[in-house]
Amino acid sequence: IATCMAFGKMLKKKAVLVGNCDGFVGNRMLAPYASQAATLLEEGATVEQIERVATNFGMAMGPMSLGDLVGQELFWKQRKAAGDMKKQTKAYMGPYDLPDWLFER
Repeated sequence: IATCMAFGKMLKKKAVLVGNCDGFVGNRMLAPYASQAATLLEEGATVEQIERVATNFGMAMGPMSLGDLVGQELFWKQRKAAGDMKKQTKAYMGPYDLPDWLFER
């Protein structure tokens, strides 16, 4: 572990030690971010409001723009392949109602 952390430092990267579970560390951070954005949308916030708040907070882009960039259907396909459409882990967090409705059409 020490060698890996030193290697990250040598590359001038931020090495992050995480536990063992499915999903990259970035996806584990993204899951709660996207989950809260979906909840806000379902509760009546507009996409523009959510994007503006995220970027005003300092994020490089809002969660909806990020979803468009990475492709939300990727996570839907992974849940479908796993046979667990309501999957809840560190890397997967609902609500899933809206994306499931969109991708099943």
